[in-house]
Amino acid sequence: MELTSHIWQILRLGRIKAVIQYHDPIEVTQGIDRKTLAVQCHACVSEGLAAANMGRIAE
Repeated sequence: MELTSHIWQILRLGRIKAVIQYHDPIEVTQGIDRKTLAVQCHACVSEGLAAANMGRIAE
């Protein structure tokens, strides 16, 4: 699907509410590889999204 189609779908929703959530920094230690770091970042974002979808984040 093209970007314009996505934008049009969002505009048809009417009023929407966006929440920006900041996570604690992930410390990158010497010797950590990018794949391990990617897994850690993905887990952090996934947990935040699940919490947001369940209404468990402070606004």
